[in-house]
Amino acid sequence: MGYLGHGDGKSYTSPKLVESLVEDGCHASQVAVGESHMTVLTTEGEVLTSGAGSYGRLGNLETTDQLYLEPVDMLVAEDIVHISCGSSFTLALTKDGIVYGWGQNNKGQLGVGLGLSVDIYAMEALPRVIEGNLEGR
Repeated sequence: MGYLGHGDGKSYTSPKLVESLVEDGCHASQVAVGESHMTVLTTEGEVLTSGAGSYGRLGNLETTDQLYLEPVDMLVAEDIVHISCGSSFTLALTKDGIVYGWGQNNKGQLGVGLGLSVDIYAMEALPRVIEGNLEGR
């Protein structure tokens, strides 16, 4: 299934311009892809996602799939400078060094703990601040 933000759900074997970004006047500074989702960081610092919504990997509280890139609303006021995707999760770093994570968390991959039970459906459907003491590391 194609989750590249083209809106058609097709897979492509060669690079293809994401027309919706051009139409919206957005320019990508970074692109990260997971197993079934894509995250784009625009030159304005906006975070956009498309793809499979399962496990909350799109960061918008929904678990439905998105064929077009949509903003991660909770991060609009943040100054995001870097993004990275894992298989079913995404991380975003702010200018101030704050890390947000969302998506599947069944093995603690988001760094926010596992809670009381380990569950294959464990997830964070909205970006969550990852806290920890990294001083001197």
